[in-house]
Amino acid sequence: MAEHTLKTCPKCGQAKPLTLDHWYPDTRYKAVFRSPCRDCHQAYRAATKERKARVDRAWYDRNRDRKLTYMQRYQAARRDELRAYLRTYYRANRERLREAGRVYYQQNRERVAEANRRWVLQNREAVAAIRHNFRARNSSVPGELTADALLGKLELQGGCCYYCGGELAEWQVEHKIPLALGGTNHPANVCISCRACNVAKGTRPFWEFLTARA
Repeated sequence: MAEHTLKTCPKCGQAKPLTLDHWYPDTRYKAVFRSPCRDCHQAYRAATKERKARVDRAWYDRNRDRKLTYMQRYQAARRDELRAYLRTYYRANRERLREAGRVYYQQNRERVAEANRRWVLQNREAVAAIRHNFRARNSSVPGELTADALLGKLELQGGCCYYCGGELAEWQVEHKIPLALGGTNHPANVCISCRACNVAKGTRPFWEFLTARA
């Protein structure tokens, strides 16, 4: 690339040096540059930005379930790697990301609130896992819950309360041995119960509550 030979852009017809200032590299081949030139490529992207956004949105709407399934599998297979990368990236760009987040929220407050509301309604298990993981971390309690683990509990219990056996229209995550008594936040110490049983059990271990109910 020391020899700045010229290449003619088929779009604008200008002959430009073969450098990265004027051309995008073709990642398929070594020392090969893509056509058209950078200026023409950027002008095309700017002119078709809105059309591309509409096409991308239409494709996502048609393939949403397939895309989400793929992303969930991808993230599950690379969870530790992705977490490490995101932590490193966030630390290196903390102020910029915080400022960008504040600006976006101020400009899209109602849109963000509606998106959050829809996500909460569609991801109840994930919300419960996040809430209990946050509580456990603040109390230095070991263990981590996931949405899949809570769904597994619901299926294992047949959609019924762990304590009374009643069908669950509304459910809550319940630690069989309370965190305050040394219980963990691991899935093995968690069950799904109705609100009435969760409130009645209080801070007692599960065997005391079951004995009192007998």
